[in-house]
Amino acid sequence: MGLFDKFMSTNAETAFDNEQDAYAAIMFAVMVSDGEISTDEINNTIAIITSKKIFAGKNAEEVHKKVVANMKKFKTMDELLQAAVVKISPEQKEPLFATLVDMVLADGVVNLNEQQILEKLQQSLSINNDLASKIIEVLLIKNKG
Repeated sequence: MGLFDKFMSTNAETAFDNEQDAYAAIMFAVMVSDGEISTDEINNTIAIITSKKIFAGKNAEEVHKKVVANMKKFKTMDELLQAAVVKISPEQKEPLFATLVDMVLADGVVNLNEQQILEKLQQSLSINNDLASKIIEVLLIKNKG
C-alpha cells in the first residue's frame, strides 16, 4: 500500500458495503442494459430482491435507492460491474447468474446489449460454458409458458 492509498480510495473500494449491495447493483445494471427502464422491470427486480435469501431482512425500496446512488459513482457500467463482482462470494455466483439470465429472458427478447452483459458476467463470475448453457436452456423453457 502506497503512502496516499488510504486517502485516495477508488470507487471499486468504496462503492459496495456488502455482498447484497453488489448483488443488487449487478441486477440493476443488467436491467438497464437494454437502454430502457420500465416500471415493470423495476417492480420485477424489487420482487426478486424480496424473494432472495441473500436479501432477508432488507427493505427492497432501500436497496433500490442505495443501488441508484452507487450507480452514480461510476463513469461506465463496466467499472460498476468490476467493482461489484469482487464482492460476490463463490456460493452466490451461480445463483446470481441464473437470476440475471431469468431477468433478461422474462420479456422473451434478448437484445445485443443484454447478451453482451451476460457474457461479460459469465466470465467475471467464472461460470463455465456448460453450466451457463444449462441455465439458459432451463430458463428458456421456464419463460415460454
